[in-house]
Amino acid sequence: MTEAENKKCAELWAEYESDLRNICKAKMRGYEAEIDDIIAEVYLALCNHTSKEGPPIYEKAWLYGTLKNLINQNFRDKYKKEENMAGFSIDQIDLPYQHDFVNDIVDNSAIEKLNTAISELDKKEQTVIKSVYFDDKRMKEIALKLGTTESAVKQKRYRICNKLRRILNEKQKK
Repeated sequence: MTEAENKKCAELWAEYESDLRNICKAKMRGYEAEIDDIIAEVYLALCNHTSKEGPPIYEKAWLYGTLKNLINQNFRDKYKKEENMAGFSIDQIDLPYQHDFVNDIVDNSAIEKLNTAISELDKKEQTVIKSVYFDDKRMKEIALKLGTTESAVKQKRYRICNKLRRILNEKQKK
């Protein structure tokens, strides 16, 4: 990289770095440790682009687009990493109602209560819960299996989750 290219990179970086960092902080909430790495990768990409092709024509758009791509790549990598994890994690359960009982299921007694509550469901309800949360099947597949419509399965899932919540609350009061 020539001295002129190096100077141009430094100027662009001085102008846009704080805005890029703020955007990155907003998008990477919960992953603050990775913000500096992503910002450094944007700067490195800018320097590489400047040395090979000269400074970008639309500097601001190029920098923001590069930042967006790097953030998206970071999340894709996280998703792939989690997807390839062996075993089952309770953290992966996302039930569709207001109360997040995943936080309540932190010890074995709570897991035992949940297993007991699931065993109190009828066979069709157990099939829906197992298919949705443990087998990761689509609503369409479950509907075909049960001989019903997708919307009926979605409604059934919602009602089952409420029923499980009610059962768990009753057991907690005891």
